[in-house]
Amino acid sequence: MMKKIPYLIALSLLIFILSGCSVREAVSMERQEYLVSALGIDVRGSQFILSVESLVVNSEDTQEDKKRIVLCGEGADLNTAIKNAKKTATMDLNFSHCGVIAISDRLSAEQISQALEFCYQKSQINLSALFVLTRNSRQLLEGEPVSSVSVGYDIMSMLQGRKEQNYRNKFYQILDGDAKIPYLETDQSGRYIDSTRK
Repeated sequence: MMKKIPYLIALSLLIFILSGCSVREAVSMERQEYLVSALGIDVRGSQFILSVESLVVNSEDTQEDKKRIVLCGEGADLNTAIKNAKKTATMDLNFSHCGVIAISDRLSAEQISQALEFCYQKSQINLSALFVLTRNSRQLLEGEPVSSVSVGYDIMSMLQGRKEQNYRNKFYQILDGDAKIPYLETDQSGRYIDSTRK
């Protein structure tokens, strides 16, 4: 039996080498994740439609280009919608980098309350995340980024560059009840056009 052990070890190493998968690649796959850059909340009748703009990040290879995807899910409530959106995801969602939450102007007051509660329950979402209103948040997030890796981060940069507007659209400001929220649309070139809604 003792004589067979070296042969088993050698055979195992040979199989591992010939399999074409290195230890680094195996570890790298485990470290991939979806970093959520923006959420979009729309409604169709009584159904919520949730769009999740995410960047597929490989923490092992920081030089690799980030792949951007928009996951979508529908449901009678936002928890069901996020579960349905995750069905097409191959990795967990990380909400800690979510910078923008786009809400359709078609949501009722009750649906807006549900949206705020949903975001508040996601403890990873920072209370400094920026809220914007738009006609169709899914369409907004599915557009091509203009100057960064994601539409969400483009919107953040644009709004931070317009400090003279004195927006009050951070999550904690909205929870305080004193909001001044920008309304966003895009033009033919993909640039963002904004006005303000109370």
